[in-house]
Amino acid sequence: MARPLLDSEFIYGLHDSGGEDLMRAARRPGWIVFSERIGHNPRDFGSRDYSQWSGDDFGVIVRLNNGYEPEGTIPAADQYQDFARRCGNFVRNSDGCHIWIIGNEMNFAAERPAPSSRRAMRPPRGVKRDSDEPDWTPRELPDRFSALQEGRRSRRTRGADRDPITPEMYVRCYRLCREAIHSQPGHEDDQVLVGPVAPWNNQTQYPGNEQGDWVTYFADILSALGAVQCDGFALHTYTHGSDAALVTSDATMEAPFEERHYQFRAYRDFMQAVPQSMRHLPAYITETGQIDEWEDVNAGWVQAAYQEIEDWNEQEGNQQIHALVLYRWSRHDKWYIDGKPNVIEDFKEALGKGYKWRVGAVKPVPPQLSEYKAVFVQGGGLHAAEAGQTLVTHFVVRNEGAKLWRKGGKNPVRLGTRWQNEAGQAVFVAPESDFRTALPSDVKTGETVTIDHVKVKIPLAEGNLRLTWDLVEEDVTWFADQGNTPFVETVNVTPSPEMQGFFEPATKKWVRGPFLDAYRLYGLDVTGYPLTDQYVDAASKLQTQYFQRVAMEEHSPGRIRFRLVGQEALLAQTEIDGLNADIARLTADIDQLHREIQALQEALKDAQQNKDDGGVPKPAIEDITDQLPRTAKDFKRRQADAIKYLVINHTGGPADLSIDKLAGYHRDRGYPGLAYHYVIDGDGKIMQTNPWTDTVSDQGYLGEGLNIAIAGKFDNEPPSDVQLQAAAQLCAWLLVELRLLPDAIKGVSEFVSTGSPGAQWLKGQRYKERLLALVEEVVEDATQPGTPTPAPTPDPAPTPDPEPPVDPGSAAELAALREKLQRRDAELAEAQTRLAAMESELAGRDTRLTELQRQITAQQTEIDRLRAALQQGGGDLSTPAPLSPPAIHDITDELVKHPTKKYATRKLDKITHICIHHSAAPATIPIQNVAEYHVNDRGWPGIGYHFYVKPDGATYQTNHMETVSYQVADNNHYTVGVCVAGDFTYQPPPATQVEAAARLVAWLMQELDIPEANIMGHKEYPKNDTSCPGETWLKNVTWKNTLLDKIRSVRSGLDGYTGKRIGHYVLFWQREDTWAQQDWRAAEAYFGRFRPTAGFSVDDAQTAEYVTIVGGDAGVSFEAERTLQTAGCKVERLAGKDFAETKKILDDLVASGRRFLTFPG
Repeated sequence: MARPLLDSEFIYGLHDSGGEDLMRAARRPGWIVFSERIGHNPRDFGSRDYSQWSGDDFGVIVRLNNGYEPEGTIPAADQYQDFARRCGNFVRNSDGCHIWIIGNEMNFAAERPAPSSRRAMRPPRGVKRDSDEPDWTPRELPDRFSALQEGRRSRRTRGADRDPITPEMYVRCYRLCREAIHSQPGHEDDQVLVGPVAPWNNQTQYPGNEQGDWVTYFADILSALGAVQCDGFALHTYTHGSDAALVTSDATMEAPFEERHYQFRAYRDFMQAVPQSMRHLPAYITETGQIDEWEDVNAGWVQAAYQEIEDWNEQEGNQQIHALVLYRWSRHDKWYIDGKPNVIEDFKEALGKGYKWRVGAVKPVPPQLSEYKAVFVQGGGLHAAEAGQTLVTHFVVRNEGAKLWRKGGKNPVRLGTRWQNEAGQAVFVAPESDFRTALPSDVKTGETVTIDHVKVKIPLAEGNLRLTWDLVEEDVTWFADQGNTPFVETVNVTPSPEMQGFFEPATKKWVRGPFLDAYRLYGLDVTGYPLTDQYVDAASKLQTQYFQRVAMEEHSPGRIRFRLVGQEALLAQTEIDGLNADIARLTADIDQLHREIQALQEALKDAQQNKDDGGVPKPAIEDITDQLPRTAKDFKRRQADAIKYLVINHTGGPADLSIDKLAGYHRDRGYPGLAYHYVIDGDGKIMQTNPWTDTVSDQGYLGEGLNIAIAGKFDNEPPSDVQLQAAAQLCAWLLVELRLLPDAIKGVSEFVSTGSPGAQWLKGQRYKERLLALVEEVVEDATQPGTPTPAPTPDPAPTPDPEPPVDPGSAAELAALREKLQRRDAELAEAQTRLAAMESELAGRDTRLTELQRQITAQQTEIDRLRAALQQGGGDLSTPAPLSPPAIHDITDELVKHPTKKYATRKLDKITHICIHHSAAPATIPIQNVAEYHVNDRGWPGIGYHFYVKPDGATYQTNHMETVSYQVADNNHYTVGVCVAGDFTYQPPPATQVEAAARLVAWLMQELDIPEANIMGHKEYPKNDTSCPGETWLKNVTWKNTLLDKIRSVRSGLDGYTGKRIGHYVLFWQREDTWAQQDWRAAEAYFGRFRPTAGFSVDDAQTAEYVTIVGGDAGVSFEAERTLQTAGCKVERLAGKDFAETKKILDDLVASGRRFLTFPG
């Protein structure tokens, strides 16, 4: 009787029909795998009947391919929907099968879809194929297993120029196909399998998998799908030879894949990468063999392979492999078994063992729904557009998360977009063009919604841009930031007429028309980067644009002149001086108000404490801080006077939840311990759980609040009377101790979007109001008239208001003090509002003035240099020479590394930013200790920084720049980390350390072509809530400005750092009637990358530190080379056997980012 899935209980199988009689004769009806080319025409209803095999109790598996090389195993991304419909059509009309595979070896470049204009590859001569088979198969390409260290490479990598099938693209296609198949009558419970990934193939690389690891590719697909959206998966595995011992070999590959099996047990790498929640799903090895064609010997290889899978399945807890299918029976290619009696005999002997997979060996793990889980069922399709266009599309999205998507309210869920260029950098979109589309209604878990009229504005950029569609809970999070897979497509954006110009990525400004001509004519040395877009100046009525060093205006059509900005600077300085005077006066008034308020608060406290009962009594509090699990060193430290609020929380769970479990829950969330300072349990007992000076974060309400938690969840009911009374006693006492007013009592929800301290806090029964009333009662009860002591008298104000005398300690005194305090608070608030407005105005003017002053200084410096050069008879009027590298001690290989974890790597041209850190620890701590902390305590593969600068200026390299180390979360892939040793919370680094850091950073900027705007402190990067590199980086002394000023001096050569007058000179030959024209043209890319001084004079070259001679000694002679060496120059000659080879040497240097072959840098 046929099984419901038309599967087999045995693990034996053959690819292709024709050899099933072997299994039938052995009474082991195993598996038959078919491969079908179905195309992606949604109106094609072609099918095949597999009933003759499934009706005979054989398990049937059908692989659905869009086509064979070069059509792609799945089609291009814009055809996924059509392919899914074609899959549904095929399945609906095909009898005898309920197990389907979507695609084949998607990470293999030859399986990628090529543009329709390309012709299929021709088969090798003399090979005959059946009409329903491909002319040839990509498995014949040596680079199918591209990661093998055997030197077997194709002369031309087939498919390398096509768009890769990334995991997110495959997941999108698979989901559509699975849904289409399950929607067919009678196929609702079919198994739709993830296609097999090619082992040992590293051709598909993408962010997060830069090495193209095939197991990571497989794991990324499964992780994106999850157990609910996947029915199982197929695998491929092989040995490199016919020796049966290779089946159980544990040999591994060479670096960087030394953790991957080299032989048959490669299947175990895949199996061990399956997420725990998916290990109950079936696995099928649908291809196995010996890499090369079957050798017709009975060496026991087939028996060993089935024994290996049986041993795996037999181990308790192992995910079951349902099939091991031999590739292949029929004679369609050289890997056939038909007609090879010894291999057949080996198979027969294996059949005699009767191996079966085990039912229920692994129980399914109940799926844990993520809060933010969206599946994009349909939508997108924006493949080409013009910059600046606004397009409209629609999406169908299903809510598979645990959270309700609300259409409205404070934090509605909307559909939005994010753009990136081909380098993975964010593309700027103006806020007014960043459309967000609302949902038509609330969407519950499991519901599907159609979102119509979805607008998207194409940014003013060009090229193949990556468009990410994602849902966003406004003011809370993007779904992708919570682990959800967004919808991603590539849009070919062509420039629009309005944007013909140049977009400067350093400052995100456009330069167009005659301004662009001037920008290119004068260059960055004269103009600097653009600071504004082009606009019509209100005073001059002229088109105007400001740059870092100059301002330009179009005084007549198409004609640009520099604008005189000195007068602007002078007027701005005059206005700023006046504003500064006003601010000084206002600041003095505010200081006086602060003194008065402080004195009043002291008087209020003394009056309250001078009662017969001693003031507001401290309630009964049990300090259990030391009894709770906590990592004290990971808490942030603060002073008690930094506390501005009493922040009320609810625990969100049962009122009788134990404090230990609550602390454990906070630890699981990544906190160093319980985040609260006090907890009030269900019986009103008050427990102190942290010192006031400890906080889990120094940012926001956590940094400025004392957190009080009331046990329970208060969405429907408020806290009990006994809890509220305890909270009131605690808050009243804390207000007095911390000298705070009652308005300092706030709920968490008044700072951030959260449900704590419950819906009843501000709505419904509004228990905040009751708590404040109880606090007032506690204070009133504690401040009844008693024996007073005189209150301190505040310092006299410049124009004090007359105040009537009051009897200290009386109720009247307290009321008068409170009234006066409220008036002073109101005056202070008004003064601070005026100050903020003035400071805002000043900041804008001051920024502009600073820039103007910097321009003037730079221009004056250049004038002085040119004058000095002219007085010396002309001199060198060239730009400053290239920098030599500073003294760097490379200790990369000396520092501790994790025994198993490895950092990813990247190319140097991917680095666009430099991140500045401080170590936040004493500068005397050895670097080795920092590395050990990163590896042993934080579990990182190695130290996080690339460079480390000590107070004496000693500079160390701690990672190769190609290493993607952990140093600035979510931004590691494009940054280099420079750590300046020490803690700069209260004071900046010493001058020697800043100077050394500046020399290092200036050299890195030169070598990596990084603009000044991309030098940022750790805290300035997105998604990094940190104070690093110290509070003084951007505040008070702002050592960021000090560092940037020193970098500019180093780069301009004004500090004498470059040594010789010219850093790098490229020397060409010249005769009276001819010169090295071809060599010069060959070096154009080299000039653009490294910007050396170039010429034909040996005398000029002698003044350089480095000299590169282009061409052989028939041009620049060996005598000239020796002259340069005698003059102390470091000389390198680049000369190929002909012009083409010389050009290749120069181009290879450009591609590698290296200036020299034989010298560093």
